[in-house]
Amino acid sequence: MRKVIISLVLVLIVVGAVLFSVNSELSKRGMFRQFHGIYTLVKPTNMELYRSLLPAPLEMPERPLVSIFTVDYVKVYPWPMTRYQEAAISLRCKYNGEEGWHVKTMPVTKWVPNWGGRHLGFPKYVADEITLQETGQGWKGEVKQAGENKLSLDFTLGNMRGLTADEKAFMKSEAFKMEDPIFLFVPPDKGPTLQKVMLKQTVDPQRIIKQGMMKITIGSKEPWAGLVPAGTMIPGIFLEYKGGAILVPPK
Repeated sequence: MRKVIISLVLVLIVVGAVLFSVNSELSKRGMFRQFHGIYTLVKPTNMELYRSLLPAPLEMPERPLVSIFTVDYVKVYPWPMTRYQEAAISLRCKYNGEEGWHVKTMPVTKWVPNWGGRHLGFPKYVADEITLQETGQGWKGEVKQAGENKLSLDFTLGNMRGLTADEKAFMKSEAFKMEDPIFLFVPPDKGPTLQKVMLKQTVDPQRIIKQGMMKITIGSKEPWAGLVPAGTMIPGIFLEYKGGAILVPPK
């Protein structure tokens, strides 16, 4: 009996040491260390639908915007987190006077980031296929599930038309850094808890940004499909990131 107790104590010590090491490494170097993706912001054309997609107590922001991206997380930590792909559609919102983002959908390619993200409140699911491929003049991202195309982003380098004042402001902004709060319901989409999550930089990032135009197509059966017309062309960016970042719920 004494040997069993000693063995259990040793196991607990080892497990504790491993967890401490992992937490220490995360706090110093972060979870997301290298990724690339395509990203854009677009003004919704259906404001009634936009309002209906912001559940109480979330409120309309000063300037409604839809954020859309497809990304390939090349280097993530710790194991069993391994390289995976992800996409997301988020809405600008306001809560307690503070503006941020509310994520409506976030498909991923693997179960571990799916489980971890849903624990924080992200409405994740494991999609049949998410691709982010380089084309001759840019990049293309797609999400497919059950034979349906849920999202398609076609990014072409360079500006193909004159930009509006709002579009020029976006291209000069730093919205792609995703430093604003993210408001999530836990469990996802249901609550009752509403949690604020922040993306914290743990290592000074190196970012390479390439500007261009993005063609957006949202699957016609998606609840948010009517936010923007299929085939909408809008300014966007291709982003390469190296550094360290982690998602944290501020206390």
